[in-house]
Amino acid sequence: MFKLSTVLFFLYLAFPAAAQRYVATPNEFAQWTSDWEDNLAGPQLSQALRSFAEKNPEDLKSPVVAVSCSSPPALKIYLDSGPLKAEPAVKEALLHERAENLVDVIKVIRSTPTGNQLLNRFMPKYGYTFSIQQITPEVQSKLRSQKPVALYQPSQKALYFDKSQPIGRVAFILLHEIVHCLDNDANHAYQKIMVQHEAFHKLAEKTVLHTARRLRKNKKELAINDFNEKDLTPLLTLKRTIDQMTQVRSFRTERLAYDASYQVWKELAALYPGYYSKETGGRGVSALSPIAVSDSHLVSLMRFNPATIERYQAGRCRLPQSSRAPSLDHP
Repeated sequence: MFKLSTVLFFLYLAFPAAAQRYVATPNEFAQWTSDWEDNLAGPQLSQALRSFAEKNPEDLKSPVVAVSCSSPPALKIYLDSGPLKAEPAVKEALLHERAENLVDVIKVIRSTPTGNQLLNRFMPKYGYTFSIQQITPEVQSKLRSQKPVALYQPSQKALYFDKSQPIGRVAFILLHEIVHCLDNDANHAYQKIMVQHEAFHKLAEKTVLHTARRLRKNKKELAINDFNEKDLTPLLTLKRTIDQMTQVRSFRTERLAYDASYQVWKELAALYPGYYSKETGGRGVSALSPIAVSDSHLVSLMRFNPATIERYQAGRCRLPQSSRAPSLDHP
């Protein structure tokens, strides 16, 4: 399973409602596949925690937890202060060809001032060691039925793109993913969230073992009702913390990447109006597209919890406490 992967789908660039169906959902209980569920008690604990959460709604007055409570990073910090330079434009016919050759995709990105500058930043001398690869059958199998044009997998330090897509489409979507790689705040937050995930998994394992001992049962015999409030409260608290950290991280990095890809989109449309006007149904860059979004549209598009993002934006946000798994202090 791809944990916390940023999978952006722009299959129909002028129709955000259609694209929304393909966005990975950071739902509170969307990522339950984990090592501790391999034993038969895992699903029972998962269902018990889900039921417990429904009976104990989240306190929307409390601050959200995030690795960073500052505003999303601005695109300008990745650009030089002086005039931006671009490489020569390519022939517009190239944009219609399949993205078999990554070099051709890079040429299109570099033909824009903003894209060229961002690619210059995406160099080893700045400490970035991410690879760009075609989506392999193995990667696609883990995505199940999802069909991304490009995606960024932080755990693998890799970006993937679909070579069957047109070069013109892959170019600015891959640029979006490259911005995620450049986003040091998001990469730092990813590592912090992974530590919290590990703490959650360890606490879940401890909860199963503790409950089995308390009831003198084999852990494979545990039922949903065997887990009590003392068992479930620390798990639910940690799970909601992870969800909040994940959603704030995702909102901050998507805000940056959408702003960058929209700027590059405008520059591409100015260079290749024939291709990009068709990509938006003939309505040009002024048409509403998934990369020209407001904050509220971004929340809807990515299916974030509106209450979580509203609290973050209002400054009702705090940094996480210790990442160690809470102890089970009852006998």
